[in-house]
Amino acid sequence: MFAPKHPQRVRPSGSQLLDGAANLRDAGGLGTLAALPDAVLLQLLGMCSAETLLACAAASHALRAFSTSDDLWRAKVLEDLPAGKLLQYHSSWRRTYMALLRPDLVGWREATVVPSSGVLYSDALFWPWHCGTASLPPEWTSFQNITRVSAETLSLADFESTYEAAGVPVILTGLISRWPAFERWGLEALRTRLGETPFHVGGHEMTLGAFLDYAQDTVDEQVVLIFSAQAYLTARHREVRSRGACGRLIYTHVLLRVARLRHPLIIVSKCEPVPFSCLGTR
Repeated sequence: MFAPKHPQRVRPSGSQLLDGAANLRDAGGLGTLAALPDAVLLQLLGMCSAETLLACAAASHALRAFSTSDDLWRAKVLEDLPAGKLLQYHSSWRRTYMALLRPDLVGWREATVVPSSGVLYSDALFWPWHCGTASLPPEWTSFQNITRVSAETLSLADFESTYEAAGVPVILTGLISRWPAFERWGLEALRTRLGETPFHVGGHEMTLGAFLDYAQDTVDEQVVLIFSAQAYLTARHREVRSRGACGRLIYTHVLLRVARLRHPLIIVSKCEPVPFSCLGTR
């Protein structure tokens, strides 16, 4: 898997055995906080104010790596953003917090520390970054060993007896290729039509245009913002659900063409027996 280097020169803990290098975590930069496990230290920092985190980021390389964790700042944004204020992502959750909640802190970006030449070994910091930025080499997914069956030729009874009861995996094709939305709902078309429309995502209101920008730019390990489609279930959609294996196996109110997005969009439909459907590039 390929992933860019961590901006704070963080590497997985196991790499220290091969590198034979000292861990900046133990070089004094954390002070007495070095006695805490990484996960506990992140929880402690999550209780601090934005001003405190900015001060920590200027104290040392090691403390800066922890206090600028995007997972930490994401939680602060979702917890502290006032109700009714639109959520707008600004390339990182730290920048998002400062832009939406503390625009009065002029010059906060200057609160940095000159990076040293060492490395910080921490699984708690490295793996969320790695999982959010890594990409699979195409050759890893070029081998196909799961049977593909057209939904047009498969009845519900055949599916139940051949695959469901036997526990045999199968990839159903052609489930939604006839939907008008499959051709009409491109990203730019959705942005033009609904770009300024607010949706309830992550506990806050966010326009569709802002959400698409977030899905393109974020390095989050998991996309935490969810569209709820349950309120839009109509008689026509119920009819689609009832059409054999296609309707029972996969149903969703929204189809988004997300081939150009880095992360998938998660669309919750809560339609039995399938609790949710994920559409995207991963």
